[in-house]
Amino acid sequence: MKKLVLTMGLVSVLLAAATPPVLADLIPVDLTLVPPSAQVNTLELTITAEALGMTFGDSDTATLTGNALVELTINFQPVTFEADTVGLEFTGGRFAVSNVSFSLDFSLFGEVQATGTGIAGTLDTLAPPGLVVGGAFAGSDHVAILNEGTVYAYGTGIVGGLFDPLTVNLSVDPIAAPGAQQGSLLVSSPVIAGPLATYDVTLTQPVELDQELFRDTDFVVTATGSGVLQATGQFVIPKPVLPGDANLDGKVDGGDYTLWADHYGECGVGLPEGDFTGEGCVDGADYTIWADNYGTGTAAIPEPATLSLLALGACLPILRRRT
Repeated sequence: MKKLVLTMGLVSVLLAAATPPVLADLIPVDLTLVPPSAQVNTLELTITAEALGMTFGDSDTATLTGNALVELTINFQPVTFEADTVGLEFTGGRFAVSNVSFSLDFSLFGEVQATGTGIAGTLDTLAPPGLVVGGAFAGSDHVAILNEGTVYAYGTGIVGGLFDPLTVNLSVDPIAAPGAQQGSLLVSSPVIAGPLATYDVTLTQPVELDQELFRDTDFVVTATGSGVLQATGQFVIPKPVLPGDANLDGKVDGGDYTLWADHYGECGVGLPEGDFTGEGCVDGADYTIWADNYGTGTAAIPEPATLSLLALGACLPILRRRT
């Protein structure tokens, strides 16, 4: 037989209102850009040329496809398993930009033709992780980097004589399109099926482009543009377990205490027997976890009388025969 005596300190523990712990984690997610529309995943691009005291421009619309890899810093609420995202870092992925072309007509003085082909890039975080508050983040914390493809421009007539054909290799001279305004990162409520919790993620990031492509005494070529990147994805994690919930019923109560007490002193056991620390034995440290979280997940705080009975029972010796 063995004897366990618990102190009256349990009374104050049970009567105190327990603050549910927050379960923090880093979650990698692969987000896919949604199909382009007038609102998202299109870039309105403009090429402007200044020459001979005149300024001319032309615009084209590019569409975006691809994916973005992110790592989310998330606090999971232990009772509802709701996700509170507090950090965002772009870690990889690749988006492609459709080919674009521009024609700048300087009338009698000639024209400038420009194309962008094979352009692609990635998203990056300037000082990771970027802060997320209430599903919103500062666009300026992140940047779209165009690091694949070629921009080519040439001129005809008098304008053409002002510069040699221009080729910009983006793998050598990448162009940065900083995030703009405020982005949003929405993580849905979980869909729980068995031991798994599934969350949907929607990320929206406005971007702006303002890049000088060429400058000479008599000639300047500039690319500007703006658009909104939007990508969606999903992640699945094991349903978070409440500390002290031995029977996995989503609440920490007397049933979990009973499992702990029945197996007190045993080793080679796990959570179902009351090993809340994961060290393989059921002991006083596991009881502390149960006591600290008692009442978590329950619809209401137990009445003081109930708590007192539990406290009284915990103070009595626990006797158990072992063979």
